[in-house]
Amino acid sequence: TSALKDRRITLGRVEAPSGELLDEALAVAMHAPHSFTGEHVAELHLHGSRAVVAAVLDACVALGARLAEPGEFSRRAFLNRRLDLAQAEAVADLVAASSEVRRKLALRQLQGGLSNEVRSIRDSLVDAAARIEAHLDFPDEEIPAVASNELSQTMADGLARLASMLKTFEGTRMAREGIRVVLAGAPNAGKSSLFNELVGRERAIVTPHPGTTRDTIESTLEIGGVAVTIVDTAGVRESADSVEQIGIERTWAEVENADVVLVVMDAETPDDSTLKSLADDQSCQRIILLNKCDLVPTDQTELLKARFGAQATTVIACSALTRQGLEPLETALRDMAMGSAAPEEMLVANARQATCLRAAQASLLAASASFSAGLSGELVMVDLRDAIEHVGEVIGLGIGEDILDRIFSTFCIGK
Repeated sequence: TSALKDRRITLGRVEAPSGELLDEALAVAMHAPHSFTGEHVAELHLHGSRAVVAAVLDACVALGARLAEPGEFSRRAFLNRRLDLAQAEAVADLVAASSEVRRKLALRQLQGGLSNEVRSIRDSLVDAAARIEAHLDFPDEEIPAVASNELSQTMADGLARLASMLKTFEGTRMAREGIRVVLAGAPNAGKSSLFNELVGRERAIVTPHPGTTRDTIESTLEIGGVAVTIVDTAGVRESADSVEQIGIERTWAEVENADVVLVVMDAETPDDSTLKSLADDQSCQRIILLNKCDLVPTDQTELLKARFGAQATTVIACSALTRQGLEPLETALRDMAMGSAAPEEMLVANARQATCLRAAQASLLAASASFSAGLSGELVMVDLRDAIEHVGEVIGLGIGEDILDRIFSTFCIGK
C-alpha cells in the first residue's frame, strides 16, 4: 500500500503474475489506524463480473494472499477495538437486512444504540460495586443510611432498565426476522384469492372447486417495512383423498409454526367447526378474516364480528374481489410484528444478547435481595460481580475465543 496515497483512489491495471491484463480498476489504500479494521487495508474496485473477480482473486492468492474467513474483517475490527461485539453483530445484520425495519434496527445498533445503554448500566453497577468493596476494606464502618438507599436505588434502576430492554426483545426479533403468516380455513373460503391479492400476483390457483390447493405455497413481501412471509394452505375438512389428506396435514404443521394465523371464513357461510379447531392453539396470534363480505349486508358482517371477536386478536371484514379490508389487515400484521414497543426502543437484537441480559437480570436480582436483607457484603458482591460480567458480555467484555468463533462463523465471507 506504500505506493498509494492514503485514502486516494487511483486508476490502474490489474495484472496476473504472468503479466496478463485482468482488469482496469480503481485502487484505494487506507493506512492504519484509518480503516474499518484499524489495520492497513487496500481495496480494488473491479468491474463486477464473476469472471473478473475470480481471476483477480486467483492472482492475489498466487501472490501469497489468502481468502478471508467468515466475519474476519468485523472480527479484526472488534479485536482492534474499532467496534464492540454488539456493533460487530450489527454489521452482519445490516448485510442481511431484508426489510426496511431490519435495516434501521441494524443501523441503530451499529451506531451504538444498544452498546451505549449497556455501558451505562454496567458503569452504574461498577460504581455500586466499588462502594461496597470500599466498605469491605473497612468493615468496622457501617454504610451510612443515605449511601445504602442510593445503592439499593442503583440496583433497582439497573433491574428496571434490563427489564425494559428484554421486554422489547420478542418484538425486535419478529421485526428483524420477519413474521410467518399462515392462511388457514375451510375449502373455498377464499384463502388463495386473498393470498394472490396480498402478494400482488397470481401465485395460487383459484377455482370454484373445493380442495384445489393441495400443497403449501409461500411468498415473502414487505408490509410497513417488515418482512412478512405469507403461506397459503390446503382447506381443512374431512377427506378420503390421500393426496388432499397430506395437504391438510401440512396445513396443521404450518399453523403450529406460524407467528400469526389468518383464519379465513366465508362470510356467507361461516364455519364454526373449522374456527374452533384453529382457535384451540394458543401459541400464536390469530386474525379472523370474514372474506366475501361484499356479498353480505353490513349489519350481518357486524353481527359476525361480535360473534367471533372473543376468539381472535381481531376480526376483519374483507373481500379478495374488492380488496376491502386488506389495508387494515396489513396494518394489523405490522403492529403484530412490531409489538407495543416503538422502533427506537428496540435495542436487543439477538438471542445471545438476550441471554446475557437475562443472566445479568437474575444475578442483579439476587444481589439486590441480599443487600436488602442485610446480608454480608461478600455475598452481595458475588452476585453483583456476576451481573457486571454478564452485562459486559453483550458488548464483548470477557468473551472467550470459542464464543467469538461461534459468533463470527455466522457472518458472510470476509465481512
